Amino acid sequence: MRHAERPAAAVRGTLPASRLLPTLVCAILLLAGCEATTRSYEVEPTLDGRPEPSSLPPAARIVDAPAAPASAEEPEAAPPAPEPPSRPDPPAPRYAAKRAVYDPEGPGFPLLQAPAAVLRDLPTDSHGDTDWVEALALGLIAPRADIGGRASMQVFDQDIIMKNTREMPWVRFPHRQHTEWLACSNCHPRPFSERAGATEITMDSIMGGEHCGMCHDRVAFSILLCERCHSELHPGSPTRWW
Repeated sequence: MRHAERPAAAVRGTLPASRLLPTLVCAILLLAGCEATTRSYEVEPTLDGRPEPSSLPPAARIVDAPAAPASAEEPEAAPPAPEPPSRPDPPAPRYAAKRAVYDPEGPGFPLLQAPAAVLRDLPTDSHGDTDWVEALALGLIAPRADIGGRASMQVFDQDIIMKNTREMPWVRFPHRQHTEWLACSNCHPRPFSERAGATEITMDSIMGGEHCGMCHDRVAFSILLCERCHSELHPGSPTRWW
């Protein structure tokens, strides 16, 4: 039994006439709407290069920004503040301030002098400190062997050369300049043994306040005046090293 062929309008992919007409109507309305909302504008530039506002659509017109209000005149800069008056120098300390150290009722208190008044007439070294050795040589001072001033100093005139100084010049230790001030018991047997070479002396120990550092850098000249001790040149040392 043969089946009848389907009509052409029923083939898949084609629209029946009843649906084709509404589709065409919708397409025509859409095209008409786009044409109604799409417009072209001719922009005519002005002399300053900006387009003429009347030739632009309302949404694209250029509106000049309102001019900023004139700012008030800036106040004049305040004059610089006057410099504070310089502080006066503190008053020189009065010797009476040392009453906490000295007995003001003692008979010798009125005879005491301020250090500056005494030291100003004494010679100084290259560091500006008092040169006690030169002051003694010039007779400006006279150390006492005892409190009463009746004993005399036992001066020992002998130099010792210390050669364990590597490339530094050797050290000359003068007994005379020391025994004009000190008794032998000030240095022997402590901190220095009386036997030559028995005491190990280093710059570290001296800078730590031992051996020579017990006096030097305290009451004697500074250990930074190297040339006053390292005074003996030898073949391995520079001719002028300070």
